Amino acid sequence: MERAIQKAVLEMGLPCRPMSWEGERMTAEEAIEDPEQIRTTRECKMTRTQRDSQINFDLKVLTIEYMRKLVEIPRFVHMRNLINFDGVWVKCRRTFHPAAGTKTRSYYLVEKFVVICDTSEWENMYPNLYGQDGWCWDPNEDE
Repeated sequence: MERAIQKAVLEMGLPCRPMSWEGERMTAEEAIEDPEQIRTTRECKMTRTQRDSQINFDLKVLTIEYMRKLVEIPRFVHMRNLINFDGVWVKCRRTFHPAAGTKTRSYYLVEKFVVICDTSEWENMYPNLYGQDGWCWDPNEDE
């Protein structure tokens, strides 16, 4: 899931500056061709058109599922900017594990996370739940 998110973000053409395991900057083409070589990506910002695209909504659903798995099946992970390719819209509480980390990588256990989205994003991510005929309530709506 992690690699699929990173690759899709790069295929969208977002300026994420992927870095290799050797600490060298990769081109987007190199990273897409060999996603296993991506160590990290710099945080990137979407344009309004990219933010309103279906691929963005699909990526956000995939990222939410990825975060759910990290909470559900605890394991140490290297936190990358892939969870915040559209600014900080996923906030998570995590615990650093110094024994699992090295000088170049820090590992964390994700304890819980919160998704910051507006009503239209929820509707586009989960149209059957939050859409016109959906049954879910909007967590951001005032009662």
